[in-house]
Amino acid sequence: MAQTRILIFGHSLIHWLNDYQLKNKTNLDLDDSLKLNFRGIRGGSFHWRLGSKSKYQKKMLSAYLSEEVKAFSPMVVYLQFGGNDLDVRHCDIDKIITKVESIANFLLEGFDSIKLVCIGHAFKRLTLTNTFYEDYESRRLLFNAKLNSIGVKYERIFVFPNQGFYNEVTTLYDSKGIHLSDLGNEKFATNLKRILIFSKRKLLQ
Repeated sequence: MAQTRILIFGHSLIHWLNDYQLKNKTNLDLDDSLKLNFRGIRGGSFHWRLGSKSKYQKKMLSAYLSEEVKAFSPMVVYLQFGGNDLDVRHCDIDKIITKVESIANFLLEGFDSIKLVCIGHAFKRLTLTNTFYEDYESRRLLFNAKLNSIGVKYERIFVFPNQGFYNEVTTLYDSKGIHLSDLGNEKFATNLKRILIFSKRKLLQ
């Protein structure tokens, strides 16, 4: 049976999840029937523009994503966006949602290999850089609700919550309160593993 190629793309949570899985559970402990490719852009945001002073992001997220898709030819793409775009002084959630929806449709319509797109909910943050906790949380909840609407709207786009990250989550984050601790990455990896198995089964239907 041919391998199911899955691209896992997003911001720094994906970068650090890849670092964690390489050290602790290569390929998320999935069998060889699934081939995973992780690409996390640290500080990745839809707000990036030419001249931006981002240390790690040097072009638009869509440009990085297109490069990865062309190189890897995935059958499924998992997207993790939102956190950096919500932690800003002025946030237009509808604009961010439109970009996520546009990217998902672009993947499905522009690349023959891609059959499904999965989108993860934005994560909580314990520490914010450019806004207040209450503002971020209200934005995050609204953003995730609007993501759910995308999942209802399309047959080949699926949206997933962050199970286990709802209530007391202090131990799931590192000391800076933005990225996940090893325990948090373990939980994220478990959730993602479940999503990828679901995706493989969907492809076989």
